[in-house]
Amino acid sequence: MTSAYRALAFAAHGYRAYLGDAFERLRLPALPERDLSGAECVVTGANQGIGFEVAGALVERGARVHCVCRDEARGRAAVEALNARASQTGRGRGRAELHACDLSSLAQTRRFVERYTASGRALHALVCNAGAMVHERGNTSEGFERNFAVNTLGTHVLVAGLRPVLGRTAQGDANLEGEGGYYAPRVVVVSSAGMMTEPLEVKDLEMRRTKKFDGVKQYARGKRHQTAMMERWARLELENVGEERVKSGRGYVGYYSMHPGWVATTGVANALPKFYASMAGKLRTTAQGADTILYLLTAGTEDLQPGAFYFDRAPVAKHITCGFTRYEPKQVDALVSKLDALQAEGSVRSEKNLLKASGSFTKGSATKDASTKDASPSSETKTKRSNPSWNIR
Repeated sequence: MTSAYRALAFAAHGYRAYLGDAFERLRLPALPERDLSGAECVVTGANQGIGFEVAGALVERGARVHCVCRDEARGRAAVEALNARASQTGRGRGRAELHACDLSSLAQTRRFVERYTASGRALHALVCNAGAMVHERGNTSEGFERNFAVNTLGTHVLVAGLRPVLGRTAQGDANLEGEGGYYAPRVVVVSSAGMMTEPLEVKDLEMRRTKKFDGVKQYARGKRHQTAMMERWARLELENVGEERVKSGRGYVGYYSMHPGWVATTGVANALPKFYASMAGKLRTTAQGADTILYLLTAGTEDLQPGAFYFDRAPVAKHITCGFTRYEPKQVDALVSKLDALQAEGSVRSEKNLLKASGSFTKGSATKDASTKDASPSSETKTKRSNPSWNIR
């Protein structure tokens, strides 16, 4: 009964606040004209939808945007379009670069983190935009449930892995070429208000204990995980640097999650076709969906609330009243401890898959799982192959 109440409350509020006309009624002022010349930004899922919109706006402001895309061909086409868009603005300082990486693969995600760190580049902004809603139960070749692999574990690996680079960039009086000379590094996770339909799941992260798999429910759980992890990072940052530095907006890393509204994207059309058809002409545009992300990237961090969940440029509630979804920090700590353990376990699976692909395993040592015969991270085990829907909210 409680879950039905949460779903009804979420839907009712969504029809009032998450559609395009609600955004238009706000009549928000123009976004801050922050010069990002020299900034290094990572945007996942940058080849389409909201991610493409965010990447384009950052490039136009002079940033170098590292576009992390699952499909190399589509990513390359997007990067070419982004660079053409930058040259047409007249600024010509920004640039987009492609990093082909399937975020459902722990091995590929870790490899991206390692290579970026080794490059010695700064990192001013990390936008975790890529997401997945897969309706059929299935695993990656490393054995992780596919929604969990992208939305929860992938986000954790990216943020934790790149935190040292963000921290290094935060130090010093000047870390940017543009006006002001300093930009407080930040992480923006594109979550979803759909998380309010679910409590924080810590025990059954991959929905193994239920007979009937529910992709929408698992997606919402992953989005709850993302928001909780940003709260935890913000709490740790405050403990590390102190309240005065956080208020100053300098010398620390900011962590934020947000909801873009109900947006007309290919991901939504593929994942929720009936909903998409029923909302034809009413959903937000990708520019409207990207607005709050860009606000969080261009506003001064002294004006932002660390660990908050943003919607339409303002912090909003993370829980439905009487929804019974609240949790304690120790539960989030337990979640992260599990993710750390799964990451270590997954690295062993990745190595095993690579050994199989290279023929280093003998026939006697091969397992029964034929789906890992190659090192492809997006292979699925014991399930019918289907196309996952990415970047849906």
